[in-house]
Amino acid sequence: ICVLSVYWRNPFITSGADDILRIVSFWLLFVPLNHHFSLDIWRKNPPDQTTHAFPVRLLQVQIALIYLGAGLSKLLGGQWTDGTALFYVLQLESLLRPLGHWLSAVAPLWVLQGLTYGVLLLEISFPILVVAPIKQPTLRILALLAMGLMHLGIALIMTMPLWDFVLVLGVSYLLFAAQ
Repeated sequence: ICVLSVYWRNPFITSGADDILRIVSFWLLFVPLNHHFSLDIWRKNPPDQTTHAFPVRLLQVQIALIYLGAGLSKLLGGQWTDGTALFYVLQLESLLRPLGHWLSAVAPLWVLQGLTYGVLLLEISFPILVVAPIKQPTLRILALLAMGLMHLGIALIMTMPLWDFVLVLGVSYLLFAAQ
């Protein structure tokens, strides 16, 4: 309620990360977090490790759909389909960290195209990798690591204030890893 009151008071300060925070907060209403991710579980002897899987699965589906939607919407943009999106991002010098300036200066176009296509491939394949019935939990762990590295790369290259976004998705990755 406090988060929503701030957002409704001034909607111009919100971003997509705030929308994700609200969505994840809604689904977490139905998950008994004190069974897994709290200090309460350490006090129980023996700990109760059971929980209802349905709300956890819904939250996992929501996170997977966010990435799928992001990847599919990028397919509509010309810079993403021709592989030049990262090149254009690196031209925004006011948003770059030192690593971004260096990458902009020395990286050949084919490297930037490979990274652009890698982001597309990763975002579109993430839902498949985390729910595929084969090679689990290896595929799920690889997908979570790859997405974490992608977000770390964005944080190292750009000065975007997306810590709330990274925090929310980082915490929600625990729901995938806890299976």
